[in-house]
Amino acid sequence: MTRYIIIGTGLIGGSIGLTVKQRGIAQSVLGVDCSVQTREDALRCNCADEVFPSLQDIPRRKEPAFIIVCTPVKDIVPAVQQALELFGQSENLIITDTGSTKEQIVKQIADVRFLGSHPIAGRERNGADAARSGLFEERLTVLTPRQAHPPEIIRTVRQFWESLGSTVTEMDADRHDAVLAATSHLPHIISAVLASYLEADERHFTGTGYDGMARIAAGRPEVWSSILTDNADNILKALNRFESELTVLRQAVESGNAERVEQFLTQAGRKTLVKSER
Repeated sequence: MTRYIIIGTGLIGGSIGLTVKQRGIAQSVLGVDCSVQTREDALRCNCADEVFPSLQDIPRRKEPAFIIVCTPVKDIVPAVQQALELFGQSENLIITDTGSTKEQIVKQIADVRFLGSHPIAGRERNGADAARSGLFEERLTVLTPRQAHPPEIIRTVRQFWESLGSTVTEMDADRHDAVLAATSHLPHIISAVLASYLEADERHFTGTGYDGMARIAAGRPEVWSSILTDNADNILKALNRFESELTVLRQAVESGNAERVEQFLTQAGRKTLVKSER
C-alpha cells in the first residue's frame, strides 16, 4: 500500500500516522478530521502529510489505498460506507477500524474489503498532541475476520498492525465484545464511578492507588458513551459478575470475617500475576 488514509486523527489515529511516517511504511499519509484544532495538531505533530476536513476533499485515485477509521464507535459504520462509496474504484482497497466494539459494526458492513480491528492500546490523554509512535508496541490487536474474507486481506491487515509493533490475534466479533466488556469496558465504568464518588474536600487525600484507578475516567466521554451503549448486553453481564464478587467481599467485611477477607484478597492478588507470568 502506497497511500494511507486515516479518518479521525486524534490519539489513536494520530499515533498510527506518526508511526507510519516515522517507519516509512507508506509513501503518503492523509488524515481526515472535522475538527479544525485536531487537523492543526495532527500536522504540527507530524501525524500526517495532509489533513482534510472531510473524506470527499481527498483526491480520488485508482491507486491502492489503505483506510483506517479511528472515529468513535457510533461513527464507524457511516465512515466505512462513505469510504466504500468514494474509493470503491481503487484497486486493492482495504478498510479497517480501531473500534472497541465489533459485533454490531461487522453485522452492518457486509463488504469484505472492510476487516474489523481493535488495537488494545490508549492513554488517558486525548487528541493528536498526545499521539506517540510507540503506542502500539507490544500491545495486542484483535482482528475479527468473517469466513468470507479473502486470505490476502486478512494477511495485509495483520501485517499492517505488526508493522506498528503490535501482536495480532483473531476472534469472532461477538466473542471479542464479550471479552472486552469484562477487560476494558467494565474497568472504565468502575473508574468513572470511583472518580464521581468522592466529595470535593476528600480529593486532597487521594494517593497513587486512587489516582491510578480514577485516571481511566479521563477518556473522551463521546467515545465511551457510544462504546457502552453499543455493547450494553455484554457490559450488563460483566456488571452482574462484578456485583457478585463485590457481594462476597462485602459480606465478609460485614461479618467481620478477617480470614475470609484475606482469602479473597489473596486470590485476587494471584490473578493479577497471570498476565505478567505469560
